[in-house]
Amino acid sequence: MKNLKEILHKIRTIGIILVSVCCLCFGCKDGIFEESISILQTGWNKDSLAHFQVSVDEVNIPYEICFNIEHSSDYPKRNLWLYVTTQSPDGIAQKDTVELLLGDKNGFWFGSGFMGNWSYEAVFRQGVYFPKAGKYTFLIQQGMRYDNLQGIESIGLIIRKLHQGEKSLDNKK
Repeated sequence: MKNLKEILHKIRTIGIILVSVCCLCFGCKDGIFEESISILQTGWNKDSLAHFQVSVDEVNIPYEICFNIEHSSDYPKRNLWLYVTTQSPDGIAQKDTVELLLGDKNGFWFGSGFMGNWSYEAVFRQGVYFPKAGKYTFLIQQGMRYDNLQGIESIGLIIRKLHQGEKSLDNKK
């Protein structure tokens, strides 16, 4: 069973690389940042931080900030609590506690799945105006009360420009 999990993990990793290469070659629609960090197979330690550094050049337009969560079908919960710290270029930190619902109460996972692995993109903030150009740091920590949270395979951060009149991802049908 362990070998099957390792094979599935390798397939998922190759898939992430292929999607990333396609985005680089063909361009992601007004995305200024998209990156995922793999979680160790031993689990997401409660003290481990996913660290993302984003360069923002344009401050007079709205942005949408999303998380991409990849998890296995045997993730034990239907939600995921995250502690998110956003640090501006001048060092000001804003902390948020966020609950993401990964599935419904009937046990159906949101997002898309293949061979027991699921990927779900959830909007964190929409219509965000960054107050200053420069490097912003996003730190994400799991808040699920487990020392090592099992079943989460990667956490990703996506930031894209919103054009005037455009609806965010969670408002599109």
